[in-house]
Amino acid sequence: MATKKEYFDFLKKYHEELLKNYEQSLKDWERRMETADSFDPLMVPVACALVEGFLYHVTGIKDYAEKARESMLIYQELPGRVPGRMKSMKKYAKGIRPTLNWFGGITLFLRAYEFIKDSGVIRPGDREVFEQIVGNSLEPFFSFPEW
Repeated sequence: MATKKEYFDFLKKYHEELLKNYEQSLKDWERRMETADSFDPLMVPVACALVEGFLYHVTGIKDYAEKARESMLIYQELPGRVPGRMKSMKKYAKGIRPTLNWFGGITLFLRAYEFIKDSGVIRPGDREVFEQIVGNSLEPFFSFPEW
């Protein structure tokens, strides 16, 4: 069984790998969106937010909390990064709203928020943006177009 130090060191290394590959992951996602039929946000930002939030929780280093906040807010920007072809699709006539990648993304996002909510890095308006992102993400679970 891994020790706490080994586990912590693994998480720090995982975080470093996420950051090292972040820009490439974003470029790959943008390329996928060129031919995709639906807006499908990438998981890397929320994975970063979760690890950063946990690292803040364990160490108390506020920089980790700030990075988690920034990683969470990326989801607000993603709809603006999709190609015009997708924005002009009939199903997105009212716009593409910021969402997370289905239920897995939602649970990671909420946990990351729990880790940093009392850190002092949440700025006025952030909570509303987070609520909007989560609300938009949950909507498909409670939508039954076949009814």
